[in-house]
Amino acid sequence: MKTLFLFLLGYLGLVTAGLANTIILSPDNNGNIYLKTPPPYGPGDTFIIKEDAKSLVLYNIKGSPNNYVVITTAPGITIGGAPNHTVGIYLCQYVKICNMHISGVPNQIGLKTQLCSDMTYENIQIENASVGFSLKNDPKQNAPETYYPVTINNIVIKNCTAKNCNNEGFYIGHTFSQPLYNQIPSPIIGLTVENLYVENTGWDGIQITNAQNCSVRGLRTKNTGTAQKGGQASCVALQDAVTGSFENIYCEDGTGGLTILGNGEFNIKNVTLKHVATAMNSNAIFVDNRSDHGLDLPARKLIMSDVSIVDGNPNGRYPVYILDGTTGNPPAKKAIPGTISNLTYEKSVWKNKINDAARNKFVGGSLNF
Repeated sequence: MKTLFLFLLGYLGLVTAGLANTIILSPDNNGNIYLKTPPPYGPGDTFIIKEDAKSLVLYNIKGSPNNYVVITTAPGITIGGAPNHTVGIYLCQYVKICNMHISGVPNQIGLKTQLCSDMTYENIQIENASVGFSLKNDPKQNAPETYYPVTINNIVIKNCTAKNCNNEGFYIGHTFSQPLYNQIPSPIIGLTVENLYVENTGWDGIQITNAQNCSVRGLRTKNTGTAQKGGQASCVALQDAVTGSFENIYCEDGTGGLTILGNGEFNIKNVTLKHVATAMNSNAIFVDNRSDHGLDLPARKLIMSDVSIVDGNPNGRYPVYILDGTTGNPPAKKAIPGTISNLTYEKSVWKNKINDAARNKFVGGSLNF
């Protein structure tokens, strides 16, 4: 493998066609790295950062479906300290970000991705940001590239953490209560998530919205929703226009609980909620049938199994509260009754019983309505 030394003011060496290269990135005199359509590189090449940097911005970096461009850091290197988002990624495709420690600032996003597709994130640790990790397209007026039918495809997030964030730990997909500028924000099509850990967030720990065909396994949160900001205090929020399967969720010490607002056959398995829903009138599990905002997704059918609610809040509302809401514009489709099996909770802790307006079938567990 040939090694190239690439600096922002120039580079040394030649790229040999057909060979993968390792290209060393160094910060400029202000401590920042800005990579925009750099000198020759090809799919499969790796950029490595070997010095601490204040920020990293990637713009219009392109790999190929079988050869992603890789951006990584050497062991012990930190990206952080810039007055704006510490890592910004724009208009990139077929790029993998891995093995990176990001130290943010309290009023800015730690790692922000916009207008990108076919991205992989592995082994990334983020701390001390407003939002730890954000991936979506923010809609702009008269900007069709930010709306459906443009989609964000094939996103993979594995073995990543967010700690000590003022707002959300992970903010995946655009949140919208109504279409913006009469358009639907770009949905994520194909989201794979494995092993996310969040600790100490003011708002939701992990939030996934407007993402279809999700395969999510391994979400862990601790001490979330500390700002007690109304509807933004969930440990895990699986929100509007979300479809797929979600397994191995563990939440501990949260002022809110698990929120489910998805569509289609919504599969959830192996959930432990320990000492959550500690705020007044909160729910350990809250389910509603929200609108898909024009994407024409199937009505929700909840399939949930092996759920344990440990401890609780005597001042809470319900251990499980399931609505069959048909509100919104356009309105949501009426939920299809599903099956909830092996759900347990401590009845002596909660002032109210399970409340299910969607008429799901409960099998085993703590059957108390």
